[in-house]
Amino acid sequence: MAVVKSFLKLTETDCVVKVAGTAASATITLATDLLRSTEALTAGGTPRVVITGLTWTGDVSGVISIVRNGVIVFTLVSSATGQLDLSGQFTVPDNTEATSNIVVTISGGQAELMMRLQKVAGYSSKIEPSEFSVYDNTSAVGS
Repeated sequence: MAVVKSFLKLTETDCVVKVAGTAASATITLATDLLRSTEALTAGGTPRVVITGLTWTGDVSGVISIVRNGVIVFTLVSSATGQLDLSGQFTVPDNTEATSNIVVTISGGQAELMMRLQKVAGYSSKIEPSEFSVYDNTSAVGS
């Protein structure tokens, strides 16, 4: 079975991605997958996304690896169902390779992962405010 990624929530700052399947990988591409129709990539900027939470489960033999730019960020055993809240008082969001795409690999048995992401930088709204000033550049997004 292939690994399937689906986006359960996608706002201007927050995303929840579900990755489920067996023996394959899925890539979450920061520049396209997390871009809403009302957003554009910031000119001259690089998308920066941190991991703020993880919830996982699966078969006894399932292993979930989360890798960014070749760096292993998390390795989760799916039989040990768990949850990590990285936005609480005692922990901070994981910013390892925050400008790199996220590759989720599931090996062994069936496994499911829900990952909460926060868009920190690199995304701009295409929606202009209804009030303009003489200093606004009407030909540039977000000015």
